[in-house]
Amino acid sequence: MRIVLSVLARRESDQSFRRGAVSLEFLLVFPVVFFATLAVFQFGLIALVIQTSTNAVIEGARKAAAHFSTGASEVTIANEVATEMNKYLNVNGLKIGNRGTAQIRMERGATSPETVGTLPGGFTMDAASGPAVQPSEVRVTLCFPLVVSTGASSPEHPIPDWLKWIGFSLASKKFQMSSRAVLE
Repeated sequence: MRIVLSVLARRESDQSFRRGAVSLEFLLVFPVVFFATLAVFQFGLIALVIQTSTNAVIEGARKAAAHFSTGASEVTIANEVATEMNKYLNVNGLKIGNRGTAQIRMERGATSPETVGTLPGGFTMDAASGPAVQPSEVRVTLCFPLVVSTGASSPEHPIPDWLKWIGFSLASKKFQMSSRAVLE
């Protein structure tokens, strides 16, 4: 009888020790798994925004190339290009224009570039890289900050800054891309 009781007592103490080990393992592993999952969602959103913006720039360049043959002014064409690109960008909460979160620059040959929209938060658009634009082509450049901070409120579109708590912030990062198209 004593042997059975001592075996049962040992099993109870082993189980309580094991419960403590499981709790400790959970406390060590949970933060790593949580932030890894958060990072996967964060970078998934970044990929979504970049893909949508890439499509917007390509379609904007096509629209500009098609409209230059109509003889309309560059300001009119730039506004029509912004309207076309907004169809794509609005999906991600971006907007080109007054009080918008994105800016485009349209260049054709040696003419001065036409800019539509403003960038919030002191961001500026860099000069587009690559060879100079020829008179027979048009280049459309899109630029926006990845995280738009609006004072004390939380960041708004296009991407939330979820990983800033572990030292990876997107607050100072911007997206800029250019696309060229041959005039029709």
